[in-house]
Amino acid sequence: MAPEQASTIAQFLISTAEREAETTRRVLAAVPADKMDFTPHPKSMTAAQLTWHVASAEVFFLNGIADGQFKVKLMEQPESVKTPADIVAWHAAEAKKAIDRLKNLPAEAGAKSFPSPSFSARQLSISS
Repeated sequence: MAPEQASTIAQFLISTAEREAETTRRVLAAVPADKMDFTPHPKSMTAAQLTWHVASAEVFFLNGIADGQFKVKLMEQPESVKTPADIVAWHAAEAKKAIDRLKNLPAEAGAKSFPSPSFSARQLSISS
């Protein structure tokens, strides 16, 4: 793919990522703060774990694209980020940083390919 083609596609995908990030935050904001311990099954994530997972996964993928590689490492949830409102604020700041990085990539970067991430079951384990 030529850099000019990659640049056109990148502009479209970046605007899509911005809209999707807004949608993600609306979903995260809808999680009731008093139900963060809810789990539908003992083997399921709690609402708190799932809320963090959704927020951090989106930021992980945006940063991976900006880096041109996926660093397979779970994002640690900051101690200060506990409630849905905290997670929404964290996501807003971190997704904006990642999207800004994508906007500033040279056109040549969009024309390169790189492998998708692969995860082992151990890397994906959720600690409680």
